[in-house]
Amino acid sequence: MYRASWGCCVRTDSSTPLTERREGRTPRRIAAAIRAVVTMSWPERREVVVVCFVALTCECTIRSLSLPQLARLFRVHLVEDPTYGAVDDLDLLPEWARARLRVARRVMRNWPVEGVCLRHSLVAGQRLRTLQPVLKVGVARRNGAVVAHAWLAIDGLNLDVFADEYHVLPMVLR
Repeated sequence: MYRASWGCCVRTDSSTPLTERREGRTPRRIAAAIRAVVTMSWPERREVVVVCFVALTCECTIRSLSLPQLARLFRVHLVEDPTYGAVDDLDLLPEWARARLRVARRVMRNWPVEGVCLRHSLVAGQRLRTLQPVLKVGVARRNGAVVAHAWLAIDGLNLDVFADEYHVLPMVLR
């Protein structure tokens, strides 16, 4: 079975249920998320609705389509070139892109399934598609377990500061 660990997929024993929900989903946390949406401006609310729709589309298709098909559907390029550098500061992105990325992170942070790094990358990539984002998928070994992670790169810079810890998987595009 695979279970999310820090937003990534980790091989675990078969006793861990695959559909296990992420921890910390208390009514108080859900109420705080609803209050946050109520205090948003109308453009931000619209973006939350769009991101939720895109995330639901991702959730419905992620188990039935291959990764290259998903990338085409969400208009994200798949490239196996590992020469992108990490970026800590998102100030290099335009303001509208930073705002969309913040909303995508806010929604996906509260997404009720584990292992959201691929989902988050697809959703954020779809919302930033005019910047031609590149989807990267990599693996690392931690404590004897193989950990997979997905992230975006735009204009040669990774949008994930932990991307340099992973070896990029070569993509076989069919």
